[in-house]
Amino acid sequence: MTRTECPHCRHLFEPQRDQSGRLIGGTVGGFGGAAVGAAVGESIGIALLGTAIVGTLPLAIVGGIALAALGHRIGKEFDNVRCPNCATEFKLTE
Repeated sequence: MTRTECPHCRHLFEPQRDQSGRLIGGTVGGFGGAAVGAAVGESIGIALLGTAIVGTLPLAIVGGIALAALGHRIGKEFDNVRCPNCATEFKLTE
């Protein structure tokens, strides 16, 4: 990564990203996607090769994975960089 200048104290450093935004976004997205997938799947049946199951669990898994990935991607926008010199938190522009 390139060196970054703190907008507050003008200290040059190599930034380390805070990953909390991605963790929170992925977790919330996963639980939300599982809930939405289960709600939709409870009224859908999945039939294949002469057997049928309720779609609650499969759609909850797919919805959870899809929205967890989306939440992880959106959570990147909430990850900030902290200056080691003055502890000012700011958004890193790339």
